[in-house]
Amino acid sequence: MAPIHLHPRHRKPIPPKPVKKFWLSAYTFSVEEAGPIREPLVGLSVSDGTNWRFCVWISSGVILPGVKPKVTARDWAVFYNKDNQNAKETIYSGMNDKCPPTHYQVLNPITIDELVPDKNQTQIAIAKQMKDSFLVRFIIADGNDQDKERQGFMVEYPGVVPGDLIGKPFWGALHKEGDSIISPELHRALPATSYY
Repeated sequence: MAPIHLHPRHRKPIPPKPVKKFWLSAYTFSVEEAGPIREPLVGLSVSDGTNWRFCVWISSGVILPGVKPKVTARDWAVFYNKDNQNAKETIYSGMNDKCPPTHYQVLNPITIDELVPDKNQTQIAIAKQMKDSFLVRFIIADGNDQDKERQGFMVEYPGVVPGDLIGKPFWGALHKEGDSIISPELHRALPATSYY
């Protein structure tokens, strides 16, 4: 389970309660490149009005018996790059720019941790480029329970992205702050909180 953040007005952690409304905010969008691989890293803040979850979307393949696992840009840089260089990261949207939060409402009340389950499969795609911002579509499926309703929403990110990324789907997972799978390098994409 993800850490419970302290609200400034409260001294004790507030356990998440089922709600219908959530607020989603963009805070970073970058692309990592190494060799033939080019994939996004996406930061997302989720709030239920009381609790917050800071998430980072990273590309990952579904591991199935007999199927070769997906190689990420970081993997390629480590295992196949003869020049011993790291994956190149280009930031297209950062925390200095602001976009209004997206209000997302569900039909049946769920907790913030059900909106972004610990084990999830999430598809993202840049849906539309506007003048000074772009829309990223998220579709989240619970990896533990395929019968659960999928959650889908769009979040506005400030900035301009390369045209060849628009409409291209990427598969991965949203990882919450505190997840052990997030490497120390990826933690820099998460805003500093009282948890660390």
